[in-house]
Amino acid sequence: MKRFVLISLLIIFAFSASSQKRNTAKWISASLIAEGGNSILFNYAIQHDDNIATNFINTNYAYGGTLGFTFGNDLGIRVEGLQHTFHQSYHITPPRGATYVKRTKFEAIDVSVLLKYVSPAGVYFEIGPRLGMIQSIDIFNESPYKEKIVQDSLYNTNTKSIVAGAGFVLYSSLDDKFRVNFGLRASMAIDDLMVDKSKSIVQDDYYRPFYENTYKTQLFTLTAKVEFVYFFGFYGKSGCGSRRWVFFR
Repeated sequence: MKRFVLISLLIIFAFSASSQKRNTAKWISASLIAEGGNSILFNYAIQHDDNIATNFINTNYAYGGTLGFTFGNDLGIRVEGLQHTFHQSYHITPPRGATYVKRTKFEAIDVSVLLKYVSPAGVYFEIGPRLGMIQSIDIFNESPYKEKIVQDSLYNTNTKSIVAGAGFVLYSSLDDKFRVNFGLRASMAIDDLMVDKSKSIVQDDYYRPFYENTYKTQLFTLTAKVEFVYFFGFYGKSGCGSRRWVFFR
């Protein structure tokens, strides 16, 4: 958590210093975001367990909004909040027993601080830290061992990730106050999803693996994103020549 705050403050400080040096206007924007794609919980031991088939295609989606500050026409920072849902499933064949499917569903609130660069051609790049705060966990087995598994204490509720993406401006209004962006982005967790690496996300009463080496369980996501952006003000020279905040009507 401290690292996330420190990196975020460094990003804000660096771009504030850059904007003051260039004496550019500081545009203020708000946006709505919807994204969807794939999620995978990577764990080397599970992926190399002959009794487990990891599903690498899992539903992942999020929605939310941002508050952004753009210095000049290209560089900016954004604070983003998303309601995030991701899944992971496994086909498990115990040494003694029938094959069954284990499905997991996680719901989290993600907060990110992102650097963003937009080129004159309308292509953008973004990167920054993300803090994921898990709100709920649902794990259940399908037939023949159909039941809900309660293991909430095994999981970290706060995990940090790195987010990076790229895309382009799909639409821009004539006055450039409204934009629609489309892009792709990926995130990779730095922290372990499990509190104790000796525990496994697949363990239950029917299959409890033992691994000689412990490995992190880390979330990876790849999504397509649509963003609706509205620039509602700026800080710069007004009509009377003084520098102040100006909000559009």
